[in-house]
Amino acid sequence: MSSVRVLFLAANPRSTSRLALDEEIRAIQQRLRSSEAAGRFDLRAELALRADELPAALMRHRPKIVHFSGHGSATGELLLVGAQAD
Repeated sequence: MSSVRVLFLAANPRSTSRLALDEEIRAIQQRLRSSEAAGRFDLRAELALRADELPAALMRHRPKIVHFSGHGSATGELLLVGAQAD
């Protein structure tokens, strides 16, 4: 049986409030390890994500599930590292 690839994308630009991204991915890892389906998931991470890296990360990992952790703007845009808000 093939595993379900989960891609954890994280961005925390300097101009935004600090997020505990390391704690978040750690919690996800622990939950997956302790579940009955632990072997069915392949968790990968791209941290300090920049806008120009996003397409390549998606193509490289080809995830079935994408989890983004970071900030968004009032207009619904994701705030990535190196963006104008950085």
